[in-house]
Amino acid sequence: MRRKDPLPNTSLATRRRARFTARGPAPLRPTKVVVADATTLFRSGVCTLLGREPDLEVLEVRDSDELLAAAAAHLPDVVLIDFDLPPLGGPAAAAWLAERCEAMTILWSFSASPDAVLEAIAETGSGYLAKSIRPDALLRAVRAAAVGEVPVPRNLVGPLVRDLQRVVARSRARVRASALSKREREVLRLVSYGYRNRQIADELCISEFTVKRHVHNILDRVGLPTRLAAAELYRAAEAGSADATHRPPAGDPMANGGSSTAVVLRR
Repeated sequence: MRRKDPLPNTSLATRRRARFTARGPAPLRPTKVVVADATTLFRSGVCTLLGREPDLEVLEVRDSDELLAAAAAHLPDVVLIDFDLPPLGGPAAAAWLAERCEAMTILWSFSASPDAVLEAIAETGSGYLAKSIRPDALLRAVRAAAVGEVPVPRNLVGPLVRDLQRVVARSRARVRASALSKREREVLRLVSYGYRNRQIADELCISEFTVKRHVHNILDRVGLPTRLAAAELYRAAEAGSADATHRPPAGDPMANGGSSTAVVLRR
């Protein structure tokens, strides 16, 4: 049974800080840490390091099945998860934990690619550490995670901020695009592909005059001056979707090197 969340409308980090503040700086019990790693020697070394600390209580597991069972039985505060933890993989295990307990998860690896790490952080809310981290830095990171802080290497902060900016831009674009009717969104989708008015009319089986009227209404509704700006709005709103990467089909004049600049700027 999932534990009742005493502060359901706040983030995990905020909830953990609230509990820490409420009980004062001295913890009432040791911080429970689970180390999940398939490499026995590495896992044992980390557990030995952490287990020497009087404020940490350590449990080790070797795969995601044992991890999920340990999380359910012991309700850990912090979980260190190998990025390639078998059989699910570290990000999948972290996502499972994020849905079912309040543990702060930290993924770590010797060689995970920055793109894979960024995707995992975005999907799971986990922190990330390199396994080459110094012992004293690992201890600081674990204790910080126990009170809601999310460890992230400095070299990933910039990309994370840029990803956040893209998410905010996409959200704002979707709000503006929500003012459009279904037909207007269909027209705008084709405008964003570089279709001319005649091509849009043929695609949607409507008259070219109707297309022009829709384009005029689209620009008025979203408050933009040109088709180019409206097309950029659509691409921002649909970033990451299949529609955002669509190109005109083979045989279309726009697919054979035709310039879309003049077309896009026409109203």
